[in-house]
Amino acid sequence: MIYLKTIARVIIADTMGKEYIRNREEEDGVKTFPMGIELRRLENPGAACGIGKEDAEAVTKCSAAVLAGCGLLLAWEAITKKKRTVRGLGLSLLVGGGLCNVQDRLAKGTVTDYIRLTRFPIKYVRELVFNLSDFCIFIGAILFAVGGKFRIKPEKALLISENEKKGAVEEKK
Repeated sequence: MIYLKTIARVIIADTMGKEYIRNREEEDGVKTFPMGIELRRLENPGAACGIGKEDAEAVTKCSAAVLAGCGLLLAWEAITKKKRTVRGLGLSLLVGGGLCNVQDRLAKGTVTDYIRLTRFPIKYVRELVFNLSDFCIFIGAILFAVGGKFRIKPEKALLISENEKKGAVEEKK
């Protein structure tokens, strides 16, 4: 159940961010925050870093296929593991972020990106624009990769409230 809640939280948060930036752009365009975070709208027809922007349909199909694979892995993880795992948490972040981006691609043919890190130490990254789903996909991939190597409690990897912990125990009964 925690995996579904994580997916839902990613979808809600990214959808709210995209709606905010779509409405905000009409008002005053770019918004800059302290510490080098800038909100600006960019419609990206390609994958990360604009890869494949010449063939948006192929990017959509490839993204959907990878998303389906991650979904199957997450289902397997949820069915075969008796307790939550870091790999499962990583997969749920991947699936949540992937669903948001694939939904954007299917609805509009592009993904709305809106976060730019203007003070990031690597110049190439400072020029890119991301969305919350991109960050979830990145973090999810890291958690999935290291989840099999290290024993980390999911509660430590993602803040999980005491009520959710109790709910998970009650669900098992």
